[in-house]
Amino acid sequence: MKTYPMVALTLAAALTVGGITLSTGYADAKSDGKTTTAVTPTDSSVKEKLTDSSFVEKAALSNVEKAELSKLALQKSENKKLKKFAQKIVDSSSASMQKLQTIASENRLEAPAQLQGDQKNMIAQVQQLNGAEFDVAYTDLMKKTQDSAVALFDNAVGEGTLNATLRVYANQQLPSLRENQKLAHALKPTTGQPSASTKPKRELSGN
Repeated sequence: MKTYPMVALTLAAALTVGGITLSTGYADAKSDGKTTTAVTPTDSSVKEKLTDSSFVEKAALSNVEKAELSKLALQKSENKKLKKFAQKIVDSSSASMQKLQTIASENRLEAPAQLQGDQKNMIAQVQQLNGAEFDVAYTDLMKKTQDSAVALFDNAVGEGTLNATLRVYANQQLPSLRENQKLAHALKPTTGQPSASTKPKRELSGN
């Protein structure tokens, strides 16, 4: 397998809804000339070597992405169960972010609080969807972002080189993340089962 310096090989996912392809793989998103490594939905079997800075960055971007997607759901969806789930994600992601920012500040680490690169593009595309198409897209994206978050935090807990405070934080967040993951996979979009055109396609990407 070909290796890429400073960039982990990840499994990206794409979702096509209403003629729009939404990529949920974000590696090395660039903003203002700086390179950041954004969270990438990935199989739990894919383990990446984490450092204090890379975990804080990925965890922060995961929280921001889930919160922004769910804020859109609160605005655009008419599905009551989906909106209830979205509010839970906004609340839990915001609480997790506050704890992470405190730890990051104490350890002089940067926890991005804004969407980065491809994340901005993905949110802009989701904003174009309405009604049932939005519900299908949000449901599928949340399954992938929750799977990715659980894999990331589980990886952090077992990463012995990480700052002990970060490992404790990751371990404390896992129960909530796993609960939200279970709820995400139980979500039913307004239209029921997605059609063949909306099923996610797995593709290999690496920069």
